[in-house]
Amino acid sequence: MTKFSVVTYNIHSCLGIDGQWLPDRVNRAIRDFDAEIIGLQEVGWHLRGRPNFDQYAYLKQHSGFEVAEGPVKHREDAHFGNALLTREPPGKTRAIDLTIQSHVPRGAIDIDVTVDGHLIRVVNMHLGLAPWERRIQIGRVIVSLAERRDVPTLLMGDFNHWRPGSDSLTRLTDILPHMATAATWHTRLPVVPFDRILASRHFRLLGNEVVVTPETQLASDHLPLKAWFALD
Repeated sequence: MTKFSVVTYNIHSCLGIDGQWLPDRVNRAIRDFDAEIIGLQEVGWHLRGRPNFDQYAYLKQHSGFEVAEGPVKHREDAHFGNALLTREPPGKTRAIDLTIQSHVPRGAIDIDVTVDGHLIRVVNMHLGLAPWERRIQIGRVIVSLAERRDVPTLLMGDFNHWRPGSDSLTRLTDILPHMATAATWHTRLPVVPFDRILASRHFRLLGNEVVVTPETQLASDHLPLKAWFALD
């Protein structure tokens, strides 16, 4: 049996709730997670921090992880989007386009990861703000997930969604029945469960927690969510 941990974390481009832009603070938080797989959202410059500072390159150099990039905005001065951090080199990497025309670009990064010799599919996503937008985006993710339902799969990210009994979440949990969730937003007073980690029937969810440390209490407007899984 293989046991491992996963974290999802919206890092807000490394701009903390104290108004300080500190990539090194986010990196310290990441290194302290002690997780095998980490999904990050809002990586890169989004009118926050310093233009021409490549946060993806910074993470590759300093985090101690392999970094798979999933940008949704491309600029000459910086990129912005999602990232998946893994202990082992990532396998095949795919992108799922979740952008709705005339709305903020959204997407998911979908990679194959090896954990203790087991092939796992990991999808990290960031959904939109409007309920109807999220319904369309979740529909696209479900179509993609259906293509490889025999592969053990994890789905994580910032769902921008707080209603536990919604049709969209019900459709996802039909495919990925194990869900870790907790109140992660806003960091000052976390009452909203925006961030989630879902797993296919191949896994057992052993537990989950919100990661509260001196770094995460300031580093972003979201707190990280960590979950432990077993794979037989």
